[in-house]
Amino acid sequence: AETSDVTAAMPEKLDARRMGEALEELSVDVDRWLLLLPNPKAAEARELLNHIDRWTLLATCDHDGVVSCYRTLKGLSIYEKTAARRPQMSLALLDVRSNDEADRVALKLAGVCEQFLHWKLDSEPTVKPATNVQSHLELFCRAGRETVGMPQFDVVRQFVTSTPSPAATPPSAPAPAVLNAPPIVTAPVAAIAPTVVAAPIVVAEPKLAAVEVPPTSAPAAPTVTQSGTETSMPAAPSEVIDLNGEDSNPTAVVSAFVRGRNGLAETPVKAPNCPTASLAVNRDRKLVLVAVAKQGLCDLRDIAMAYRWLTENRPLIAMALPQFSIEPTHAPRLQLLVDQTDVRADVLQPLLKADHVNVQTYRKLRWGERTGLLLEAA
Repeated sequence: AETSDVTAAMPEKLDARRMGEALEELSVDVDRWLLLLPNPKAAEARELLNHIDRWTLLATCDHDGVVSCYRTLKGLSIYEKTAARRPQMSLALLDVRSNDEADRVALKLAGVCEQFLHWKLDSEPTVKPATNVQSHLELFCRAGRETVGMPQFDVVRQFVTSTPSPAATPPSAPAPAVLNAPPIVTAPVAAIAPTVVAAPIVVAEPKLAAVEVPPTSAPAAPTVTQSGTETSMPAAPSEVIDLNGEDSNPTAVVSAFVRGRNGLAETPVKAPNCPTASLAVNRDRKLVLVAVAKQGLCDLRDIAMAYRWLTENRPLIAMALPQFSIEPTHAPRLQLLVDQTDVRADVLQPLLKADHVNVQTYRKLRWGERTGLLLEAA
C-alpha cells in the first residue's frame, strides 16, 4: 500500500496475540525498528526504556527545535534516578541547511548535555528525506478504554528482551527521515536500539553570595604588594574585598568578588571556554559573567568566547536553573576585572564604552595579617 493508504487506515481492536505474531514474523526481515512512545514519562514506557541500550535524539536545527530538544533531554528526571545504567545516546539532525549549521547545533547540544547531564552525546549523520520508499501496513491496532492493563507494553517488552543486546556499534548510514513525529525509538532486530527520549538535568542548589562585613576598628595602613608603596584605606569599605589566604589567581579573585558583593548569587554553571570565570545572577534576575583578565590581557579572547556562549545559551541556562528565576530576554552582563597596569591597553578601550560591560581594576592589598583586593572603576 502507498503511504496515503496507510495514513487513511482505521485502527483495529488491540489483539496481543496478533501483535506478538506480527512482530515475530517481521523480525525475520526487519533489522531496524522505530518505536513511538507518546509519553516517555509513563511508568510502562520507563520500564520499557530500561531495556534499550542506544537512544537517538531527532531534532531540527532551528531555535524552536533546539529548545524542544533541550526540554526533551531535561524531561526524564525520574528515569535518571531509577535507571540501573546509562544508555548510549546520539543526535540526528533534521532539516539541515548546511554542514556548518549542523556542526554548530550538534556542538551546542553536546555541550549542554555534557555541562548539565554529564552525558556524552554522539553525532549521527544528518537525516535526509528518502524519496524511493513505499509503506506497507502489516497491523494497525489500538487499545480502547475497555482494554485492561495496557497489554501492548507487555508484548513489546517481551519482544525487546527475547534476544540478547548486541555491543554498541558506530553510527551507520542515515535512516529515512521521520518528519512531524513525536520522540522516536529506533532498534535493530537483535535488540531495540536508538531511542528518542528525555533525560534529567541535575542542578546543584544555588550558593548565595556572602556579604563581607567591614571591620569596626581602624585597621593597619595597607600596603600595595605590587609596587611596595603605601596607600591609605579607601573611604568605601565595599571597594575592598577580602581574599582567602595569599592566593590571587583568577579563580580566587572571581570567588572573592562574588562572595564580597551583595546582590550576586553564584550558579554552578561554568562557561566551557573560560573555566576560571563564574556565572552569577543579580537582583534584576539577569545573568552576569564575572571574569578576571590575566596581566597582559592574554586571555581576553577566551572571555569574549565565554560571553558569546552565555548570550547564545541563556534560554537553556534559564530552564536548567529554575530556582534562580532568570529572565532570559535580558542581555547578560560582563563584569570584567583587569590588573591596574592593563587599564590603558588599546584592546580594552572598546569594552569601556560597551553598555553591557562593566570594567574594574584591581590591586592586591595587605593590612596586618589580612589580604584583599582594592577595586576601582576603570
